[in-house]
Amino acid sequence: MPDARGGERGLSYVLALTGKEVAHAEKAEPHRPLYGGLGPPTLSRYRTPPRAISVHAAETGPEQFTEVTWRAERRARLGN
Repeated sequence: MPDARGGERGLSYVLALTGKEVAHAEKAEPHRPLYGGLGPPTLSRYRTPPRAISVHAAETGPEQFTEVTWRAERRARLGN
C-alpha cells in the first residue's frame, strides 16, 4: 500500500506550520551526561538548543524546498 505521506517516493514535507515549531539539526545526536549516583539517572539531552523550522529551511537553500499555498473552495450545492 502506498504511503499517503510520500514515504515510498522519497518525499518529506511538513504541513500547517504556525512558525512556532522547532527541531534539532539532522546531524544532532543526544548526549547522556554521567550519572552522579544520587537521585534518578540523568536523561539524554542535546548539546545545542532546537532552532525554528524556518531557520533550517533557510539554511538548506531555496532549491531544496517549495512553499505551497492553496485555498479551500466552496463546493457547489447539489440540487435539481
